[in-house]
Amino acid sequence: VYGPSYASSMLHPPGGEEEDPLLVKAEMDIDKDIARTFTDKMMEGFAGGDSRPERFQERLKMVLLAYARHNRRLGYCQSMNNLAGLLLLAVGDEEEVFWLLVALVER
Repeated sequence: VYGPSYASSMLHPPGGEEEDPLLVKAEMDIDKDIARTFTDKMMEGFAGGDSRPERFQERLKMVLLAYARHNRRLGYCQSMNNLAGLLLLAVGDEEEVFWLLVALVER
């Protein structure tokens, strides 16, 4: 069930699956919070050499959406963007950050 690309697989539900309204809301909340996460000035010299905030925010959104799908009971909570963002800056790999987020939130 959990493989090396589990987080990525959470972004692509099986075909024909009706979208869960809670996941739709989670994505809307993530989009709102992402815009305020790690702005241009904060990103200078970080994010694995890619200091473009829009690219970093795309990667962060992937982690947060994957987590919301993984743990549908909790979904996305405000401030997860800051926690996952710091982890992404430190680690750089979305899959690893996803699993770190799982460990921190669920233990």
